[in-house]
Amino acid sequence: MDTELNAGVQYIVNCSATGQPAPLHREIILLKPDKTRIYAFDTDMVNDQTTSKFRVDKITERDTGRWICQVKTTAGQAEREFMVNVKVPPMPQYPPMLNSSGPYHLVVLVNKEPYTGDGPVTSVKVIYKQVNTSVWKTIEGSVQHRHELLPVLYTTDMNSYLYCTPQT
Repeated sequence: MDTELNAGVQYIVNCSATGQPAPLHREIILLKPDKTRIYAFDTDMVNDQTTSKFRVDKITERDTGRWICQVKTTAGQAEREFMVNVKVPPMPQYPPMLNSSGPYHLVVLVNKEPYTGDGPVTSVKVIYKQVNTSVWKTIEGSVQHRHELLPVLYTTDMNSYLYCTPQT
C-alpha cells in the first residue's frame, strides 16, 4: 500500500491486526520514517481483528519514506511497511509581474521556471478587487511556456484594481 499525499493535508491511517487474543487499543502503533511513534485515536475490535486509526494533522515533506504499522501483544509481534510520498506544490522562484494593463484588462507575465517543489507550474491564479471595496474575486489561467503573457482579467468598467498572483 503506497500512498501519495500533498504537503499540509491531514493523513488518517488504519492499521489492522488479527490474533488470539485480539490486539488491544495500545498494542498497535504507527511509526513514521524518523521513528516517531503515533498512537491510535480510535480502535475497533470485531472478533479476533483489531483496527486502529491514526491521525497526522499536517503531513510534511519530511514524512516521505517508509512507515510501519506495528503490533506487539502477549502472543507475539508483527509489522507491515508501506511507503508515503509527500508532494510539495510547485512555486516559481520569481513571482509573476504585471506586464500591462488597460481600462478593461490586466496582462500578467508568468515566470513559471525555475521553480521549487514538485512541478511544473501549470496555472496561475490572480486575486483582484476593485479599489475601495472589500470583495476579492479570483480568475485562473493555464500556462504552457516558460515566460508567458497571460490575459487574466477583463473588467466591465474603468475602475482601479488591486491584484495579487499566488501560484499553483
